[in-house]
Amino acid sequence: MRYSVCIIDNDIPAAGTQAQASGIKDSELLNASNLQLLLNQETWTDEVIKNLTQTLLDQKDTDGISPKWEVFAFTNPSFYINTIDNGFFRSDLVVFDWEYPGAQAGSGTDSESILKEILDRTFCLVFIFSKADKKAEIEAILAKPEFQQYKERLEYLDKTVGGVDQTNTLLQKAEQMYANNFSFKFASTLRKKAVQSADKILSDMGKASLNDVKNHIVVGDGGKKDFVDFLTERFRTSLAGKEIYDLVDEIPEPAAGTPAPDESLAAKVWSYRLYFHQQTGDEMVRRGDIVKINGNYALVLSADCDLGYFWKKNLGIINTVALHEIDQTNSTLKDWLTLCVKPNKIPGKISSLLGRIGELSEGPFVLPFVPLNGGTKNFIAVPKDLVSTRITLPSGWSSFTDRQKKEDPMKYSYWSGAERLCTISEPFLTPVIQHVLNTMGGNGVPDYPEHMKDILKKVLDDFTAAGAVASKPATSSTPTAV
Repeated sequence: MRYSVCIIDNDIPAAGTQAQASGIKDSELLNASNLQLLLNQETWTDEVIKNLTQTLLDQKDTDGISPKWEVFAFTNPSFYINTIDNGFFRSDLVVFDWEYPGAQAGSGTDSESILKEILDRTFCLVFIFSKADKKAEIEAILAKPEFQQYKERLEYLDKTVGGVDQTNTLLQKAEQMYANNFSFKFASTLRKKAVQSADKILSDMGKASLNDVKNHIVVGDGGKKDFVDFLTERFRTSLAGKEIYDLVDEIPEPAAGTPAPDESLAAKVWSYRLYFHQQTGDEMVRRGDIVKINGNYALVLSADCDLGYFWKKNLGIINTVALHEIDQTNSTLKDWLTLCVKPNKIPGKISSLLGRIGELSEGPFVLPFVPLNGGTKNFIAVPKDLVSTRITLPSGWSSFTDRQKKEDPMKYSYWSGAERLCTISEPFLTPVIQHVLNTMGGNGVPDYPEHMKDILKKVLDDFTAAGAVASKPATSSTPTAV
């Protein structure tokens, strides 16, 4: 598998005479051809970086012909940030020098700030490849709490140890990390497949003009979500294929004696799977939004189609289900849940998002790992704790046309004190909403008396305890033709 590597080092001689004569700009992305020209025609002041660049360009894939690496470079990390802002460029591996001209501590242009920004914004393996005189400074920074979450993909290496160039050590470590980490190993393939999927969607849609798409799909503010949903489903369908499934099959099963899962990592993964942050470009309220309202929490229950025509269909009323934080200090929730159930009968393993909580009646369920203030919180949703809120008419309502009044959607600017935290993802949202509606309006049947329960239990006990007997022909309910 071919990976891309980007070297960021100000000692790459992209400002040299021959480089400038060839049209190379030291503020732009340098590709393999540019780097080969610099190796052939320019003087390098850093022999280690020169050797690293030459080694990367020379290494071949298993066929002995294709390059093993896609090699790129920048002379300053700020140029790297600008490039990922403005285009599709991403790298699987970044080799990051520590010292750059003009960098000022605390200015946002210093090495620490830019390194943090690269780690935050792109998934890549970063090797800080610098001189030994910076070792203490670098290791002190990497020990800070804000860098601990990146420890699996961040490493420091001296450029030389005992006078020996550490290029080979760097590449060996990089290959080991790629081989042992799913995200590293397949990030390049997933990125390429995602771009191909997007290209396919755009190509297929290219047969229709923007006016055609808008007129057929986008209807009012509510249509914006329909359009995003349409693109998302096409993207998912295009992305899901044999190539991706085969990659997933290569993930090894946990080995015997593997340590217990890291709880914080499990929480982060499941939080990412259960919820997402809306980025639709508008402030519409959506079904499945988890909201904070003046210190209280709720799940939006109203349907998207009703929220899209809020005043016409909902008469200005939004329906939510109250969420109660699971916290030792929440005595109100404890008192409520233990009205008829002893406290020791509430804990127990929950089998799914809608799994029953201990011996509580069916209905309440846990919404775990809701992202909030950089961390996560856990909540219990009680479907029968339904809250209906009448929203005040927006300012300027009297000047709305009849059509505007009918088509005006529910927005967060109308909902005093409310802010969206996140939205429940599919395939969880639809079952959650259905569960709430079934709990609120479900039909029950009378319970059997105790003696009837005993009779039915005996019937089943006898059935399971009976020894093997000759099979009895099944009685057919189909009429026999005469």
